[in-house]
Amino acid sequence: MEVKILSAKFDMKDANRLEVAKQHGAYATLDKLFSMKPEEVIAEVRDSGLRDVAEPGFPPV
Repeated sequence: MEVKILSAKFDMKDANRLEVAKQHGAYATLDKLFSMKPEEVIAEVRDSGLRDVAEPGFPPV
């Protein structure tokens, strides 16, 4: 049975394979991430404004 994967690159052959995905720009930021110090990664996430799914979005008290 053939399994089809739904994605923006649906028509691309083997788009679910890491090598093919990387050739088309997927995971491009990983090189930057692995070159950063842990505190730089933490600062990047903090400054991004991302919130935990459990956070209601209220400012800290």
